Amino acid sequence: MRMLVVILFMGGPLSGSTADIILVEDGRPNAVIVAAGNPGRAASLAALELQYHIEKISGAVLPIVLDKKAVTGNRILVGESAETRKLGLTGESFGSQEYLIRFMPGTIVLMGRD
Repeated sequence: MRMLVVILFMGGPLSGSTADIILVEDGRPNAVIVAAGNPGRAASLAALELQYHIEKISGAVLPIVLDKKAVTGNRILVGESAETRKLGLTGESFGSQEYLIRFMPGTIVLMGRD
């Protein structure tokens, strides 16, 4: 039985294109979860929860790596990190309980302020 965990998203309001991010294929991880080199408590828990639920859905364990390590391929950025800052995304202007979910080619960004 072939199982894929795929996230579909629109490229942007003007692009009219769609893209797929395949997180798991045939029970094998096809993405990594990336956290800051010294993630806060909320980001650490979020990365572990995401890993746990993807494993429950697919049977595959997505590795969690710190942003100090170079990553190729599909990635899920959890919390503010050097990688989100490279994309121009910081959490400094977030209000309490404000969150950002952004889809880009090969990248999903999940950040917020608890």
